[in-house]
Amino acid sequence: VAENHPFAKRKSISISDFLAQPLISFKPGYYMREYIYDLARKNGTTPQILFETNLFSLVRSLVDEGLGISTLLNMAVVDSAVKAVSFDPPQYLDLIIAWQANGYLSHANRAFANFLLEKTAP
Repeated sequence: VAENHPFAKRKSISISDFLAQPLISFKPGYYMREYIYDLARKNGTTPQILFETNLFSLVRSLVDEGLGISTLLNMAVVDSAVKAVSFDPPQYLDLIIAWQANGYLSHANRAFANFLLEKTAP
């Protein structure tokens, strides 16, 4: 949420509180979009999608401007003005990364894989 959003002062929000807000979402086909719709289905409601895009930076920017709220991973907003607020009850995602054991992995891809493994280590 934006720093000046009422939720920014809270440690957590309910899923129903989240779904009652105007949402900035990824376009259909993106996991986080499907996740929002799954939450809405489980709560017997329809999300209020205000704007949709396929650009992560635009989602974060629109949330920062206070045009709506969104679901983003905590590590995606660490160095931004966007405030991360957890769901109550907490929601967890299983992240999976895979590559061919004998296949070529570029330096950039290797660095990305190492970053993810470091950030998600128990």
